Amino acid sequence: MKYLMIYAVRNDVNYPKDTLFSGKNLLFVDYSDVDAKWNIIRTATIDGLLGNSSKVSTKYQRKQMNTRSHVICVYNKLYQFITV
Repeated sequence: MKYLMIYAVRNDVNYPKDTLFSGKNLLFVDYSDVDAKWNIIRTATIDGLLGNSSKVSTKYQRKQMNTRSHVICVYNKLYQFITV
């Protein structure tokens, strides 16, 4: 099976529900840096330091798009908020 995204979800079930101001931040990362950056964002998401969830594109998706970069999405309660 070929996966297009890998997800991380916050452990805190009391995270606020989505509102009109909810959104996502997109980070475009070169494939040579994606593992290190994803590890930081995944851990911060699970530990409750970032939004409710995050995801990263996989090698399969990068090759399908014929690009050197991956995309990391962080879903937040406020679309302007991100701490990396």
